This record gives sequence, C-alpha cells and structure tokens, in this order.
Amino acid sequence: HVFEGILWLFFLASLTFVLPQFLHLCGVVHRDVKPENLMFDASNRLKLCDFGLAAEKIGQFVKTRSNLAGTPRYMAPEAFKNEPCSEKIDIFALGLIIWEMYTGRLPWAGRSFSDVRTCVSNGSERPAIPSSAPPELARLICGIAILLFPLPLFAAYFYCTVFTLFRQSAGRMTRTAA
Repeated sequence: HVFEGILWLFFLASLTFVLPQFLHLCGVVHRDVKPENLMFDASNRLKLCDFGLAAEKIGQFVKTRSNLAGTPRYMAPEAFKNEPCSEKIDIFALGLIIWEMYTGRLPWAGRSFSDVRTCVSNGSERPAIPSSAPPELARLICGIAILLFPLPLFAAYFYCTVFTLFRQSAGRMTRTAA
C-alpha cells in the first residue's frame, strides 16, 4: 500500500475537505482531479492545483462548451460521453485516487484511451477492489465509483468511514506495540 496508518487517513480526511467542503460549495468543478494535481504546502496542508479545466457550476451542471475534458484514467462516465457534468465527476476521480493509493497501481494501467473510454462510459468495468481492503474502504470506493450517495450526504459518510478506519488502525498499532 502506498500510504499506511495515520498518513493515509490524514490524506483521506484532507481530500474530503478540499473537494466537497470547499471547492464544490463555491460552485467550482475542477474537472481534472488526479494525484499530479494534489500537493502539500510547507505546513502539510493539502492543495488542489491546476485549475485550467475548472468550470463554474450554474444550476445543476457546469457551463462549458465541451465536457470531454480531464485525464482519461480519472474521468467519469458523463465526461467521456460529453454529457452535462456536475461536481460528481470530481468525486468519481477521488474514488479512483483512493483506489490507487490503496493498491499502489495506476487505474487502467496499460489500457488505451479508447478501451478506457468504452469501459467507463458503458459502466461495464471498474478497477477491481482487492479482497484485502477493509470492508469500510471497499464500500466507500464502490459508493464513490457509482455515486450511491447524494452529494450532501457524501462528506458525512466519508468522515464516518475515515474515522472508523482510523480507530481500527489505532487499535492495530496499540496491539502491535504491546
């Protein structure tokens, strides 16, 4: 796993604040959320960078000439289909980033743009969640990937899941130290 213990959970908690709690509440959809656009500043605060594809959300959807934008391995189905997009496309990318952090692998590695577009657009395939993943994490990634949660409930569910994983991680560290 790329991140372990406290650092992993801190990163997850930071992502929940940066995206749904700040950016989306301001009516901005990033449209290119990916690890390369996430950085820590000198105070170890997570920063989302590169707003070149960002768009303002007007009403239910972002207002752009084309929604076919972003980095293919992190794009949501509606972006690939050039359909109206909302902040859900950023949340979808977040699910793929969490999957990547847990597995240490790039989503869709070795697949062509056309292949990824087909798989994501028609919902026929998603990166497999390892059986070793904690059940809470697996449910979180699955929920994000298919957006089971209405967006207002997303942050609350995310925080509860991160807190549960933190408690489990702290319990393992205490047992190991004893």
